[in-house]
Amino acid sequence: MIYSRCCISTAAWELNLGDLRAMLGALETGNRRIAELVAKQGVETFLAAQWGLQDYSASKARNVLRRMPDDVYEFWDFLDDDMLTGIPIRVRLRMTVNDGLIELDTSGSDPQVQSAYNVPTMGRRTYWLTFRLTTVLTTFDPLMPHNAGMYRGITVRVAPGSVLRAEFPDAVSVRNSVPYRLFDCISGAIMQGAPELMPAATGGTLITFSLSEIGPDGASRVVEAIEPLRCGMGAVNGRDGVDARDNSLNNMRNHPLELVETTSSIRILEYDVRPDSGGAGRWRGGVGQTITAEVLCDGGIILARGLDRMRFPALGGIGRSTRRQAGGDSQSRAC
Repeated sequence: MIYSRCCISTAAWELNLGDLRAMLGALETGNRRIAELVAKQGVETFLAAQWGLQDYSASKARNVLRRMPDDVYEFWDFLDDDMLTGIPIRVRLRMTVNDGLIELDTSGSDPQVQSAYNVPTMGRRTYWLTFRLTTVLTTFDPLMPHNAGMYRGITVRVAPGSVLRAEFPDAVSVRNSVPYRLFDCISGAIMQGAPELMPAATGGTLITFSLSEIGPDGASRVVEAIEPLRCGMGAVNGRDGVDARDNSLNNMRNHPLELVETTSSIRILEYDVRPDSGGAGRWRGGVGQTITAEVLCDGGIILARGLDRMRFPALGGIGRSTRRQAGGDSQSRAC
């Protein structure tokens, strides 16, 4: 459960404190075991092994990325709008491939917006920019050690003041939505040169289904994340997409309905997959999810954060020679 800071109940505090203690315990265990390893092997050997392991991952990652032909690939996609102006938000990618070295240039993306869709990357090679390439690396070399060496051959170029490099004081609360479009742009770019490496795009959105209700003091509000709703994964050549799953962002899990109903003023009437909601084709896309709920408290408000892909549908599978832009370019705020 995720609670707003305006009002945190005793149960919520205990849940959050338990999570924090678990994280601190994991860090302490890791610290103790590294200290034991250094004491046994010596600090010079430990550091040499650390860098050696990163070098090993860097070499394996570059071998995977060499599957993409050397070229410059361009692709762009849109969020439906910024919730204020009705104008779509464009994410534009120029991906340069050179002997397994990748540059992701998003300089053509739109300026930061007044709503909360901005991403605070500070121009660094962050998770939000590289995650689609992470899935390529771990799919085609599942034995690759996961460390910083995986990303050594990946560079990024992000314009200051853009939606992917927002600057203070612009809002960043819904910062996962723009990276979703970048994930699809990277998929589209890879499909142009090596379509066998990439499935069709996912549904392209993650909705956090939440309940806002009046807090115990009668004035403030408590916001509880009820369930994350996902689209299905894209199909691959020879296989349908996976239902109600999406590997674009994988740090959220669904909550047991019994726990949801015990800790919040809501009753779940339906929680299921949505039949026939995946993209049609020889191999269909994975279907999404559906939820129906009844609010049991006065003044309760249902929130659905992250709604998108209503105007610009997700990309299907494409051939080597196809270059496709989702929607037109005439409404872009950066044109």
